[in-house]
Amino acid sequence: MYQLDKTYQQVGKFLLLPHFAGQERIPKPQKPDLESMAEGLYDGKPCLALFGSGSLSPQRDSMYLFFPGAPDSTQVFDVNFLYQQIRESAGITADELNIEGAVIAGETLHLFNRGRNFVASLSWPQLLKSLYQKTNIFDLDVVINPVSLPAHQGVPMGFSGASLVPDSNWMLFTATVEDTKNWYDDGEILGSYAGGLYLPENGAAEITWLAPVKDHNGVAVKDKIESIAYLHTDAQGHLHALAVTDNDDGTSKLLALRLHMDHPL
Repeated sequence: MYQLDKTYQQVGKFLLLPHFAGQERIPKPQKPDLESMAEGLYDGKPCLALFGSGSLSPQRDSMYLFFPGAPDSTQVFDVNFLYQQIRESAGITADELNIEGAVIAGETLHLFNRGRNFVASLSWPQLLKSLYQKTNIFDLDVVINPVSLPAHQGVPMGFSGASLVPDSNWMLFTATVEDTKNWYDDGEILGSYAGGLYLPENGAAEITWLAPVKDHNGVAVKDKIESIAYLHTDAQGHLHALAVTDNDDGTSKLLALRLHMDHPL
């Protein structure tokens, strides 16, 4: 876990996976594939919940709880039971599960699935209770909200990250276009998008806007954007966010985004 200051300089680094200590890149068949992270509370304490993608079992069926106030007390849980419930509720096969984004809004956890794009929503306190008390783990109520994303050059796009916009009822998300036949093997990156998703407590998910990510010259970014975090809204109403890329070759970039929400779907 890397800690950056407001100028994006590294000021801290914390070991999450002791059994992989010393390895900068974990071999693909072994990695837990922590593709999403959400801010939440556990017992009144701020925490970060990190989720494995679930795209390869059992290696990617874990949830990690990282406590910024106690960075050496990270806890890990097997969430195979949750991923199995999501697969059953969504009517998908094992190889169609690929959790890429997570948001905790109040007491609700939203998990964004890539490929068969949908948002799986459930009670965050109930999940914690199930994990810590190891009781009623199969009684979670999982609600599936399908989300229709358009294709790009004939290639489907899929969720790749999500972030809550504070004091609102909607979320930022990213979606990438990767020319691959499955969600395990990497493929050519054709582009990345950012969008807004309105998800009421009762009702269907609604995309309010969607736009390709471009550089300051108006050229589409071909990097594989994997996550997004809301920063602030300026006086003109533009949202500012931070995104991170993973180009499948060991390199990553931080992207400072200014979002113009005038691109309706």
